[in-house]
Amino acid sequence: RTKLVAVEEVITKTHEPLIFRALNAANAEVRRNACCLVTECFPLTHARQQTAGGGQGGSSRQPLEEWKQLNQNLLAKQIDAMASLLMDDCVEVRGQAATS
Repeated sequence: RTKLVAVEEVITKTHEPLIFRALNAANAEVRRNACCLVTECFPLTHARQQTAGGGQGGSSRQPLEEWKQLNQNLLAKQIDAMASLLMDDCVEVRGQAATS
């Protein structure tokens, strides 16, 4: 996975809502596929946003503490999701989580 910030942000924006919805799906195959995505994209992180207004250049960065908290919450959500996959009712989902 490339370390380009713009690419990581696009991956996070596109994957985050889909992955966490799919992890709660009733269909075990959907949960298993979501497990593959979670482990492949781990860790999803947010890039610091440019905000309009203050600063000499006409824009400033998102406050550092706000950005850290946002990423900590997202990381915790991913870790909780992985833990729940290891305790899934379906054997195939648990097996995929254990091998990923």
